[in-house]
Amino acid sequence: MISRLFGEVVERDPQRVVLDVQGVGYDIEIPLSTFYQLAEIKGSTVLHTHFVIRQDAQLLYGFATIVERELFRALIKVNGVGPKTALAVLSGLEVIDFIAAVNAENKKTLSGIPGVSQRNAEHIIADLRGKLDDYGDALPLAAGTSDPDVVSDAESALISLGYKPKEASLALSQVEEEIKDVETLIRLALKQLMRG
Repeated sequence: MISRLFGEVVERDPQRVVLDVQGVGYDIEIPLSTFYQLAEIKGSTVLHTHFVIRQDAQLLYGFATIVERELFRALIKVNGVGPKTALAVLSGLEVIDFIAAVNAENKKTLSGIPGVSQRNAEHIIADLRGKLDDYGDALPLAAGTSDPDVVSDAESALISLGYKPKEASLALSQVEEEIKDVETLIRLALKQLMRG
């Protein structure tokens, strides 16, 4: 099995990339989230991959993060969900929003993704509800924040304000700026909670 590839992106479009690994070009299908992350990268990159062998083809699916790859693997185990639908889900929602939609049993959000039927949404919720919490925990808390004490203090403050630990962690994970002080981090996390 091919689990990850390190190389230079030589071709790219919203649904696939060609990654040159020591002179060999790997054609890899990707979700939009990975496409956008690759657009910012100059030079070599790593893609976490899932390799599928079918009777008529050998296919590689690539992801910018391990969490996306593992969610893809969880999705393709759901009855009626194949690789194309799984890519559509990961293209249509951020990982954290997907987890929230499944845990909230939000069929409307899931079936609103192009390529995902009402029936697919029902199967996804039935099979994955309550099983995705570990994936959310694996997401970087407050990406870009260099001081874990700041994040910890902010999380404690949000909990003391009455938010559940999962809500506080989720809001902090959605703050993408580099924050050096607790007050700013709390303010930005509260904005996320008010939207949500």
